[in-house]
Amino acid sequence: MAINTELDIGMKTKDLSTLPNIKKYIKNMNKLIQQLLLITQLEANNQFKTEKTNIAHNTQDIIKTLQKQYHHKKLQWTTTIDKNTSIICNPSSREMILQNLIDNAAKYTPK
Repeated sequence: MAINTELDIGMKTKDLSTLPNIKKYIKNMNKLIQQLLLITQLEANNQFKTEKTNIAHNTQDIIKTLQKQYHHKKLQWTTTIDKNTSIICNPSSREMILQNLIDNAAKYTPK
């Protein structure tokens, strides 16, 4: 719905300033589709491969990415995860869960 509205406004007014918003919506939809595909594949195979992974390193990578996305909020990003903290989990699920948790924390933190 939001994409159609932004696109309609841009086309009627010949205003290209709506394109960054449309790009953001498309990127978010693509991410959701990828997550749904992953869940479907995991359920179809009934198989959850696990591996030991450093959670601190993964968290820092995600924060670096999201800092760019939320730079306008001027958030102060801090973590208190020991650099040697590891967990055993499904690598794809880990990435999706961490991304979602940190993204929601940034999204719902007031400016």
